[in-house]
Amino acid sequence: MVWGVGQQRRLDLVVNALKLDADQPRRRLLVNGCGVGAYAKHMSPYFRCVDALDIEPSYLSQARASQADLACILAQCERLPFPSQHFDVVFSHEVLEHVDDDSRAMGEMARVVRPDGYIVLFVPNRWFPFETHGCWWQGHYYFGNIPFVNYLPRQYRDFLAPHVRTYNRHDLRRLWSDLPLRIATWQIVPPALDALGHTLPWLPATLPQTMMRLSQSPFDLLGLSHFVVLQPAPRPYSVD
Repeated sequence: MVWGVGQQRRLDLVVNALKLDADQPRRRLLVNGCGVGAYAKHMSPYFRCVDALDIEPSYLSQARASQADLACILAQCERLPFPSQHFDVVFSHEVLEHVDDDSRAMGEMARVVRPDGYIVLFVPNRWFPFETHGCWWQGHYYFGNIPFVNYLPRQYRDFLAPHVRTYNRHDLRRLWSDLPLRIATWQIVPPALDALGHTLPWLPATLPQTMMRLSQSPFDLLGLSHFVVLQPAPRPYSVD
């Protein structure tokens, strides 16, 4: 719901990976789980048409208020109301961890992307030291960054955070293992920590850039999110 250094950095990753150019906009973008429309708004210069989909009506109202010409669609990610091979880019930012059926949602993205298009994913990394969505304990949710929950065995971790998934590399590969997709880009994105500058003003202003450099080091395993770009791959040709 905010736009800061971390969000801009993620947008830059997408623009560079897909070689987007505002002077040569592509045809159609689907922001699959758009929230209040921040990414839909900031990605719109690179596309002639942007569809913003979410399951929460109040979010769509806010998205529409911030960008009057935005096409807002109320629907589930597991049942996309679009024809097959419809979008040049399908963008899913921190959404798959929340849906009822992440495998089905992944299959729907693969269905609606064009053969020369891209699926762009950001999802939480299992090995980030904090569970950023909070935890459930004795009948109450405790929101905030809870340390080391994600390092527990899966059954205990999922008991404490049943409302959100996290993914390691194996978990993610499972999502598209039966789909005709290939990996174009995959890296783990560290936290920007730009919000800490408001509460700890003595921190260096270069901290976000320093954290980004960790994504090119062995410490990337502890990063905040996976950034994955997938492309449709032709199915193997068979002769009957």
